[in-house]
Amino acid sequence: MPRSVAPVMVLLAFVAVSVPFVFAGCAGAENGETHGPVFVFDGSTSGSSDGGAVNDGNGNAPPNEASVTDAPGSDANERNGDDGSSSDAGASTANCTSPTVVLAGSGSTLVGAVSIGAGAFTTQSLTGSAVYGPALVASSNGFEALVAMNVDAGGGGALYGVGLSGTTWGSPAALGGSASAIDAPAIAALGTTLQGVYLDPGHLYFHAQFSGTSWDTGADPVQVGTAPQSFGPVRAAAAAASSTELVITYEGNDGHIYAQSWLTTGGWQTAVKIGDDTLATNTAPAIVALSGGTSDLLVVYALASTQATNYLNYALRTASTKTWSTPAATNGTAYTLYAPSLAPMSGGRAIVGWRGGNNLPYSMEFTPSPSPAWSVPVPMAASGNITSAPSLATGTCGNEAVAALATEGAVTISTYASGAWVTPTPITGISGASFAAIATSP
Repeated sequence: MPRSVAPVMVLLAFVAVSVPFVFAGCAGAENGETHGPVFVFDGSTSGSSDGGAVNDGNGNAPPNEASVTDAPGSDANERNGDDGSSSDAGASTANCTSPTVVLAGSGSTLVGAVSIGAGAFTTQSLTGSAVYGPALVASSNGFEALVAMNVDAGGGGALYGVGLSGTTWGSPAALGGSASAIDAPAIAALGTTLQGVYLDPGHLYFHAQFSGTSWDTGADPVQVGTAPQSFGPVRAAAAAASSTELVITYEGNDGHIYAQSWLTTGGWQTAVKIGDDTLATNTAPAIVALSGGTSDLLVVYALASTQATNYLNYALRTASTKTWSTPAATNGTAYTLYAPSLAPMSGGRAIVGWRGGNNLPYSMEFTPSPSPAWSVPVPMAASGNITSAPSLATGTCGNEAVAALATEGAVTISTYASGAWVTPTPITGISGASFAAIATSP
């Protein structure tokens, strides 16, 4: 078989084509193998993390089909969506001390915010900015984030780590080396470590690790042995399938979706294609780890308009066999031009959020049994233009989920319980934000 070889790095603009990339020689690759997800470079950098232009024909469930309401027994101005004594899910919130954390910013600002239990958010301005959406996750020491800021000579944003201990944010610290991203990074928590993945100015995926109190330089290539390094047009999404397995997912040059595992004891594994769907051009998928069911991972992504007018499809990975299901449609009214986001809920459930073509945020719930099913999409807000996909996290204080929305410079927060979103309320002290990330801890 002909030899597979490393990509020729001519960085011009991406052309979305489904022909394989032609490699120049690479020692150690076997004849006839192509490097699964491959990409053609033709000149410009990829689109933004949300990709694509607004198209009013690609909105979602019109607002008159579902409404944003206060969850039963709630006040629209109460962040936890209840009356302070008992939640709509039946759990006491009077003594809830679970933190909810937000990191928001734009090319000129970076602000952290934290709320304890049902309390109000307190904000802290941080040094730096966020040229792409930050990645934020709970850690054994509090919360940690990766942020691309300070555009460098290569056209990317130098990667910085910043942490929250208690209610105080530390100073952002550069990973150093050549850690620079051209799209939003991703983070997942594996045991006591954090694993990050980012796309560099060469459109190559790299892996960074946080252990103890700091990040390494993020110089580990997403690569199997001497095979060509994984690369792509837009960011990868990441989830922890277990305390020893990180799984990332990304769009291939052939338009298909791929998943790739990193094992704490085995490093990077060969990428696996998930079905034969064609994805929306330069649009990142979302992935989340599930608990309490037979599946350990859920992937959601937007289909190409030529295939199914940007409807959201999904696939599940069976926990026992590590095999992916045949992709299937979510709901016939769920479609978008932008990357979605996901958060886990109890009992193997999950919730997906996305930006509609009318710039409103929408969501729907995944239920694994008696057979996998999706609820009807509902708007998360009745008005306001969001500038990036909703950021979702598992709910606290009796709520099932919580969302942060970057809406016309403000960041608004909404909670989800009993199938309804509480009317979003702004975090005082945040303005001019283009991106927002949210995370919670029990």
